[in-house]
Amino acid sequence: MTTPVQEPQPVDTQPEDAQPEDTTPPQRQIGIWGATASGKSTFLSSLFFATARATDHVMVRGNNDASTDFLITNTNIMANHRFPPPTVDRAALNWTLQMWVPNPDQRRTLRQLWRPLPERVPFDFDIDMQDAGGLEFQSVPQGPNRIEFGSGENIATYLGRCSGLLMLIDPLRERSIGDAYSFFFGPLLRMAQTQRVAAGQRLPHYVAVCVTKFDDPAVFEFARDYGYLSYREDDEAAQPRIHPNDAERFMLHLFQGLPASDIDLVIGGLRQYFYTDRIKYFISSSVGFYVEPAEQFREDDYKNVAQTDDGEFVIRGAVRPINVAEPLVWLGQRLAAGARP
Repeated sequence: MTTPVQEPQPVDTQPEDAQPEDTTPPQRQIGIWGATASGKSTFLSSLFFATARATDHVMVRGNNDASTDFLITNTNIMANHRFPPPTVDRAALNWTLQMWVPNPDQRRTLRQLWRPLPERVPFDFDIDMQDAGGLEFQSVPQGPNRIEFGSGENIATYLGRCSGLLMLIDPLRERSIGDAYSFFFGPLLRMAQTQRVAAGQRLPHYVAVCVTKFDDPAVFEFARDYGYLSYREDDEAAQPRIHPNDAERFMLHLFQGLPASDIDLVIGGLRQYFYTDRIKYFISSSVGFYVEPAEQFREDDYKNVAQTDDGEFVIRGAVRPINVAEPLVWLGQRLAAGARP
């Protein structure tokens, strides 16, 4: 009698950093994360300008009166060369971003074989951005091994249930105060706690990290002097920018050797707690550079922010955001592709 051959059992060769399979439908909620005065309100307020000038045909639409009023009010403020007021109370803002994304449907019927599939298809992406004042993110020790957050809903709980995170870092504040890490590690540790991150796994979010205020001379001239500038052919104003592929390297270089900055701990924490292929860096400006009407960027007259005699900062020319729509488009494209954050 022949003894049946036992099939070998498959060996689990999943790499340590492999992502767990999850069939949960994708969520469409994005949280904004950053220190006090990191530019959160201005970033959000420039969304209409950014989407109206976007090359990917992105459109923003408010889904409630508060969200539409926020855009109308702050767009008018910026169009009148003023900056919107800083966030004091938390405001729930719900919008739809309508964009074009790579076609995720590669399946064809026999009748469709002779017709090429469109490369890009329209996609409506609902987002719920909760703009919280920066103080809500700061970790405040209340006793041994205990950290509390601002009043209201725990900001770490809110960020934990988001599918994507938009993290803003103000380079001017980081160079002078260097407290980005104090607004970062508390919510990060709480998220890891509430989501019970297992050994070998990471938090599941997509994270777009934006270094703001690229138009400021301290940031722009550093990028110029060290050869980081690039240009987009579709930008009629020919504004300089930093390519996303160079953004992380530029960020580290910008803060290198600054005694006040712990930005290396922020990047190390991101790599430790999130999947590296779900993190992307951008160098952003909510107002862009000063450009004369019908002309192009000039290095001898590029400052778009000026200070009046009474100390108020104002916007000199047109608002031309740099890398404001792009991080949101990237987050939307990643989620539209069907990946579970």
